[in-house]
Amino acid sequence: MNLESIKETLQKLKDKGYRLGIGTGRPTEEALYPMRKWGLDEYFDEDLCAYYDDVSNAECLVEKGVQLAKPHPFVFLKAAFGNEYSDKELLEKGVPVEKTEKCLVIGDAASDMFAAQSGGFLFGAVLTGVTGENGRAFFEENQADMIFNSVLELGESL
Repeated sequence: MNLESIKETLQKLKDKGYRLGIGTGRPTEEALYPMRKWGLDEYFDEDLCAYYDDVSNAECLVEKGVQLAKPHPFVFLKAAFGNEYSDKELLEKGVPVEKTEKCLVIGDAASDMFAAQSGGFLFGAVLTGVTGENGRAFFEENQADMIFNSVLELGESL
């Protein structure tokens, strides 16, 4: 898998009408630096991105000690619907399932899957994380909606 093939896949998804976002536990600049360096940021809709900074800011709205980091679904809710709902609304009311079920979260970790599922999102596991192919059984057992060997399969599968 090389950078050009990743860019081609992202472009295919955009050409098919998908809007691409980011929901990460990384601080904004830490996440954006490599994206900009590799020219990947242009494929993602800025208004569909949420970072650790967003999670940290929203934690002032909940009881002391309550954490909104994954596996809490806040970062995905914020990325997908943060322009439509305030942080307070996302936390108190959530988002109707008829909206979340139109979104597919792609991730490579258990925390991604549990956050997506608890937020009502579809989840696609990609087996390029730390556990690689060894993660397949875990994602199957925990009912990931889709499982991809790599992100490159997204352009062909969706």
